[in-house]
Amino acid sequence: MQSEERHELQKNDLVGGASWLYLFIRRNGLYMLLGLALALVAFEFYKLHQTQVARRLAEARAELDVNQTPKAIYAKVLAQYHNPEIDAQAYIKIGQFYLAYIAQGNVGTTYMGVKATKAQAVAGAKLAFNNVIQNDPNLPLMIARAKLGLANAYEDAHQWSKARSIYVAMLDAKATPAEKSFASIVKYRLKNLDSWRRPVLADRTAVNTANGLSLPTSTVGPQLPAKGFTPAH
Repeated sequence: MQSEERHELQKNDLVGGASWLYLFIRRNGLYMLLGLALALVAFEFYKLHQTQVARRLAEARAELDVNQTPKAIYAKVLAQYHNPEIDAQAYIKIGQFYLAYIAQGNVGTTYMGVKATKAQAVAGAKLAFNNVIQNDPNLPLMIARAKLGLANAYEDAHQWSKARSIYVAMLDAKATPAEKSFASIVKYRLKNLDSWRRPVLADRTAVNTANGLSLPTSTVGPQLPAKGFTPAH
């Protein structure tokens, strides 16, 4: 008897639950359909936005590949696209341009349409690399590349202690994994830093004079006789 009553109660509960669900859908079905439609529209807008972001990112990378000089990179990339990763890559490319300008050896002449003094090129490189280091904390690889570039700029400026401090920090136990990935390059530059900072002795006459010697500056080719020399007959 009790089991029959319990079974009847369960049936009543099921019927009651189904009735409640039916009434709920009947009363709120329109709102449910509207909510579903809005969710689908929002999802489509999200997909469209993601597609546009991807397209803009591809355009920015293409522009960054094409444009080489600081002025062009500013105008075609930094002023047009506002993506942290692209901005960091753009500033690093600007910094590397100035380092290449110094490295080509004819500072003060026109290089790819750009003319600057060494001081201006060094300042431009420092500014570009520091922009990445100070403004992009969530891009560790970009920061590591910028630190390496900044150290190179300090070398070009003969600020050897500042370059050394960057290299030492990049090899420290507290350095980021991205910084440690450049360990082989950093160790090489740190190892050779002292030899690079020594001045190049280009004037052999000055070297000989300093050592108390009186040697010809060149022994290549025949030596001309002194003025007034009379050959033997």
